[in-house]
Parts: sequence; structure tokens; C-alpha cells
Amino acid sequence: MNHDEEDRITAVNRHLKGDKATDICKDMNRSKSWFFKWVNKFNRGGEEWYKSQSKAPKNHGGKINKDIETAVISIRKSLVIF
Repeated sequence: MNHDEEDRITAVNRHLKGDKATDICKDMNRSKSWFFKWVNKFNRGGEEWYKSQSKAPKNHGGKINKDIETAVISIRKSLVIF
């Protein structure tokens, strides 16, 4: 577990104990938006709520159908002026 994950767990545990959000943020030198992001993730559930999610695209753009690709190439070649 890395330092960021430990901070997230600590912040949420303090929140569950009744500490004020402003006190938690000030003590941990974090923003309110950071704090509430992790409280909301905790509230939504999940075993590993404290872990970062990949921001990489889930879908990697589609490929063009081979027939369409061939048609586009042939049209482009016919448009070339010598």
C-alpha cells in the first residue's frame, strides 16, 4: 500500500469517527474536493475503494472495415492529379 492510499484510508476513518471535513483537510494538507472524492468512493462500496483507477480509455477506437478502407484508398488514388 502506498502513501496516498494510506492517506485516503486515514481521512475516511477520521470522517467515520466524526471529525470535521475542514479539520481533516487542514491536518492532511488536502483539498475538500480530494476529501469528498474518497468519502464518496467509500460510500459507494467496493473492496478496494481507496485505490486509484486508470484514466486510460476503456475502448481503443474502432478499426475501419477492410472493404471501406480499400474503397477510400482507391478513391484517393483516383483523385491524385499527375
